Amino acid sequence: MKHLKRNRGASGGALFVILAFSAWIYLQRNRNSSYSKQISKYASIAKQFCLGSASRCNAVHLPNATVCALLSSALQSSSTVPLCSGGSSIPHIIHQSWKKNELPIHFFTWSKSWKDQNPDWEYRFWTDEDNRNLVKKHYPWVLETFDAFPHPIMRADTVRYMYMHRFGGVYADLDTWAMRPITNLTESMRECRGEEAVVAMMSEDVNFEHNIPNAWMASSPGHQFWLFLVQVVQERFKQSIQLKEERDKKRKDEERYPENKNDDENKNVEGDKVDTDMGAEVATGPVVLKEAYDTWQCMLSEERARMRTMPAGYVFVSDWHGEDGRIFFNSVCNDTNIKIPEVQRKCQRAYPNAHVITFWSHSWEVPWWENEEDAAKRTRQG
Repeated sequence: MKHLKRNRGASGGALFVILAFSAWIYLQRNRNSSYSKQISKYASIAKQFCLGSASRCNAVHLPNATVCALLSSALQSSSTVPLCSGGSSIPHIIHQSWKKNELPIHFFTWSKSWKDQNPDWEYRFWTDEDNRNLVKKHYPWVLETFDAFPHPIMRADTVRYMYMHRFGGVYADLDTWAMRPITNLTESMRECRGEEAVVAMMSEDVNFEHNIPNAWMASSPGHQFWLFLVQVVQERFKQSIQLKEERDKKRKDEERYPENKNDDENKNVEGDKVDTDMGAEVATGPVVLKEAYDTWQCMLSEERARMRTMPAGYVFVSDWHGEDGRIFFNSVCNDTNIKIPEVQRKCQRAYPNAHVITFWSHSWEVPWWENEEDAAKRTRQG
């Protein structure tokens, strides 16, 4: 998908569009009220303005009207932005998560680096049970979808966006290593702009669909982008289920009446092909994160979007574009020996800007941690 540039023409009136589109939604539910008659013309104009903007900016494969409604809903949500003290509004909280309190030895070793490098930060460890309780208590409207996800990684993906929205702080996958104090990174954002969300680039290729991994994120609490992202994840999942049911019904009908067979693929109202069998990376992971980011940045002004992007090399140093970079990374930042001080120094020299490195263990895809050796070495997270 091509990179979407910020829509300057629409961004100046973004707040007008969102509030007025909300009024249009109100109209649909209250057609007979006198108030509705007074604002109908205003809302209709705003609706068309927002839909026009969405037609240029929509990267999330949902109908434009849905994108406008989700954006409106997110931007109207309340924010709990802390006062800025000397720079960043990102609270000193580190979030990590695993199925239960017992960690495979590799994960335990790597996660310890976050505590060692950031002793003045609060460390919050979340289990699957904790995650579901968080959804049930603070995002009950997502719970049905959350429980219906076919793969555990989809729940792990989605709930980390909720950490960012509800509490703020920094999220890091368990297969990351803290190279340097994270305060050096977050406090380097000296300009305080109130609420703020931060994502990191893997490379300079802005068109690469995996270019914004969700293995590391930072935010002030209450940033509406994360709510928009969660809603996009939910709507796309619901749509994929609905289309799958329609496709299954169509297949059964065609088996019964072969003469009525139609080879056209399912499409949404904007003409994009809808994937009814989305994998985790597309449905809940880095692909939808980047698509939501592109949409958000394009439809809103910079002042309203309030997002920062860390360049490649600060958080993600191992690029997926080719083997050469990964071979070099593995040679200087070996995941097994990274706890050895000399290996750490070698890795720091190789990547002088890196505050975080990621080993990309893909434990959700290949459960290497379940082998007998690691199973015998599990360590309880405390």
